[in-house]
Formats: sequence, structure tokens, C-alpha cells
Amino acid sequence: MKVIKTFAAFIICTLLLVGCAILEPVQVVKKESIFNYDYFYIMPTGDVQSSSGAVYGGAYGVYGGSSSKSANPADIIAGKMI
Repeated sequence: MKVIKTFAAFIICTLLLVGCAILEPVQVVKKESIFNYDYFYIMPTGDVQSSSGAVYGGAYGVYGGSSSKSANPADIIAGKMI
């Protein structure tokens, strides 16, 4: 039994160490300030949709509800830039 526990601990430690990685350093290249531009072009994008829902039951029946939202990333970026 002790051998099995030792082997299991070894496997778990090995898997934890394999999952660790060192990230590359971030490189930021600033060419020019965006305040020097008068116009900009944003590539058109499609809507991104999200939905969530829940169902729950009680003594008097089963109830549920859902909601969905959509947003266009190009519109959000344009709003921030204006």
C-alpha cells in the first residue's frame, strides 16, 4: 500500500511540474501616438452573442428563465476611440 501511495504522489508531482511553464517576456512597440491621427478605420465585425439560463424546481412546479445579449466589437472600439 505504501508503494502505491508513493507512486501516486510521484505521478501527481510529475503532472504538476509538467504543467508549469515560463512565459516569454512581453514586447511593446510604440511607433507613434494615436493622437497624431485625424481618422481611423475599424474593420467591420459581426455580432458576438452570449446567453445564460437557469432552471429550478420547487414544491409548486419547475421554473426557468434565460437571457441573451449581443454586442458588436467594432462598435465598442469605435465608441472608445470617439
